[in-house]
Amino acid sequence: MKRRNNKGFSLIELIIAVAVMALLITPIIVQLAHTLETSAQAKEKQYADENAEYVMEYFRKTEKNVLDKGGSVDGQLNISNVSEWKVENSTGVECDLYVAGNSAVQDTIVYDVTDYSLDDVKLGKKNNTYTRTVSLDDLANRVMASSQSLRISYDVTKDTLPEGFTLLNDGSAVQYDENGHVNAIVCKPSTGDYEDPNETNLGNIQDLDSTKMAIIEGNSASLDTQYEADLLSLVTDIDTKLGITNASSINEDIKKITDNSLIYRSSVIITSGIIDQATNELKGYNVKVRIVYICNDTIHQQSIPIKSYTVYDKDFNTTEAPDVYFIFEPYVMAKSTPDIARYSSVEFLFVSADEYTNGQDGKDPSKIYLIKPQNTWFTTNNVSIPGSGADETSFWYPESGSAARVNVMINQNYKDSADYPLKIYTNISVDPVTGEWRDGGYMFNTTDIETGTAEWSIYHKVLTSIKNLGDVFPFDKTTGHYAHGERYIYPLREDPRYAGRLYSITVTLKDPKGRTTHYKGTKGAD
Repeated sequence: MKRRNNKGFSLIELIIAVAVMALLITPIIVQLAHTLETSAQAKEKQYADENAEYVMEYFRKTEKNVLDKGGSVDGQLNISNVSEWKVENSTGVECDLYVAGNSAVQDTIVYDVTDYSLDDVKLGKKNNTYTRTVSLDDLANRVMASSQSLRISYDVTKDTLPEGFTLLNDGSAVQYDENGHVNAIVCKPSTGDYEDPNETNLGNIQDLDSTKMAIIEGNSASLDTQYEADLLSLVTDIDTKLGITNASSINEDIKKITDNSLIYRSSVIITSGIIDQATNELKGYNVKVRIVYICNDTIHQQSIPIKSYTVYDKDFNTTEAPDVYFIFEPYVMAKSTPDIARYSSVEFLFVSADEYTNGQDGKDPSKIYLIKPQNTWFTTNNVSIPGSGADETSFWYPESGSAARVNVMINQNYKDSADYPLKIYTNISVDPVTGEWRDGGYMFNTTDIETGTAEWSIYHKVLTSIKNLGDVFPFDKTTGHYAHGERYIYPLREDPRYAGRLYSITVTLKDPKGRTTHYKGTKGAD
């Protein structure tokens, strides 16, 4: 019978096995610990970002005179100290202006800063304590108002970052002084005159607070791309229903519509009060914006369906009717073929107000700010604009080998002489220096539309379209009037109030190791 060997491992073998296992598992443990630490740091960074955004949002929506009082804010923030550095008191902050690629100082300006010290906050798994400060400044405005025609550059990258400068989250490059204020910044050349809105009468256009004002961001041309895509489907559906399935025939029909048809685009702005059904009292306001496209051409005697898009619909819990900030660019035809891309010759703007938003109740009425964007579809896509040699504050379309201003037909309804249409303020067709209309005239047509005209037909198609969606103007042509007979389109500078101001916000968080992180944003404040 064979004897079993039950001697087992020797002590030396066991020590060797443990040593080998330690060698194998140590890197894994180190890597795991490193991963856990990195994950914890990333999570803590996320908490810091979220806290900074919370602080940023509060400073965006809170009036500066409220912030300047200090003390407990919102039940979570506490402003322990407020310090002001004011130009008018000779304590403003000096800042050197540089241009990328040039080491010489181009200009030196002085700007205002208000610093707010907040209570500390504990973040992350280890409850690390972060100190928090916030600064409001008018640096961007002072830069653009400088004598050297500059503006802050927001497209600096790590590759182009000058030595000694810090790259911020908004793409700007700065240096800080011992008080944490920007004392050097990278700029780029700018064209045209600029007036600091903190020093001029531009009114609520600069109170860019989304809780108090309807801000229609971007420009309507971005929606044109969506409509063009939908237009392809509409034409294809019509051809398919008629038995036309040949791809070349369908493409030919599509090209006919997208490149050659006159398409009318209408922007519909509806401001109204919200009534509590139980008490019949005003409890807030609503602003709704729809964009309606009407193609008057046909495909094989088949009408192209009207398309309507809701681009904005928001309730406001404010004490007065909200203003509307609307970035405007006329319809861009043939966008898919830049060689023939052009603005439509006619554009429609419908504005509706009720007794709660037009000032009848004695409160401040809503106002419309119709703003031409700095970068239009044409400039972004490097497409030449007819008439751009004349002035760049207007929109142009080709006509008989020359160019003409787009005709923007503005329509407002009001019931009787006691109801007044909303005032519209704009920078379109306005000389940036004098503030007067270009060439003694402007692009807007506010005269009554005659019955039986093509414009009359478009008007009723738009109203029918929005009525089918549940929205109607409060008054129709049969019982009301168009807003005509008085001039209610004004250059931006004629806004009579000084309510809004532009500031930059910098939220600074410092961790226990003394590492500082800056978060940048902007606000409109009094």
